[in-house]
Amino acid sequence: MNSDNKLTGGCLCSAIRYEADEPPFWSGYCHCRTCQRAYGSAFGLFANFHQDVFRFTRGSTKTYKSSPWVELGFCENCGSTLTMRYIEPLIRNVRRLEQIAISLGSLDHPENVQPTEHGYVDTQLPWLSIEDGLPRHVTTDDIETREIDN
Repeated sequence: MNSDNKLTGGCLCSAIRYEADEPPFWSGYCHCRTCQRAYGSAFGLFANFHQDVFRFTRGSTKTYKSSPWVELGFCENCGSTLTMRYIEPLIRNVRRLEQIAISLGSLDHPENVQPTEHGYVDTQLPWLSIEDGLPRHVTTDDIETREIDN
């Protein structure tokens, strides 16, 4: 947290900036194929905030509906993927419409947010090995999850 007790971040070109009044309530890796494609990487890495503590302070994202239940937000100028929002009201018995997930790398100080788990490890790339001892979850198409042993 910076001197204002806010977490801040933004896109690569700084056309979009955001801040959050509180630390994220969750953070973790997503190994799903959508995140792999959207981020051009082996996984997505997110910090989740309650929407009432998060706001854009400059610019706004363009959105893309990446699945029946999620839209991604990105900067139309530099292409940075910044947000993930749920557009379905209830998934896995969790109210997710009140949440926004921010790409962890877009934070000004991502080193201050520690991931807490891995999701969609059933689609994790086989050559990727992250031995961090964090809980790992497999996920099916209907968003059911179950934890697996590390």
